[in-house]
Amino acid sequence: MEKEILDYIKYGGWILFGSGMLFEISPIKFNPISMLLGWIGNRLNRDVKKDISQIQSDVKTLQYDLQDHKVESMRRNILNFADELMRGEEKSKENYVNIISLHDRYNNYVETKGLTNGQIDLAFKYISNKYQYCLEHNSFYDGK
Repeated sequence: MEKEILDYIKYGGWILFGSGMLFEISPIKFNPISMLLGWIGNRLNRDVKKDISQIQSDVKTLQYDLQDHKVESMRRNILNFADELMRGEEKSKENYVNIISLHDRYNNYVETKGLTNGQIDLAFKYISNKYQYCLEHNSFYDGK
């Protein structure tokens, strides 16, 4: 009796497998083997997909934090430069060129993101005026 049951299961499995293969290669859009393997794959990879989703979220957060830090650093450098000029520190032409380049990058970021920053605008206007004065009077710091 047990042997007969095992034979039925064995032959039934082969019949199911064979009919599944027939459906797989037929033009009918029913693919039971692909569906079964897809379901098994989804069950096995559920935790991996969840981990990847969490990693993607963490990477986005890190990108935002890094960009925020970078922009804040540029902002601080521009404001510090203006503050140093206001305290009477002399700057070389190269210092001015570097801060102007930094301001351009900062300004591009602010425009791209649709932000405004009145402090930087005022500080850069002061820096630009001092730069213009130094150009007209050739009074850049030269290390002497």
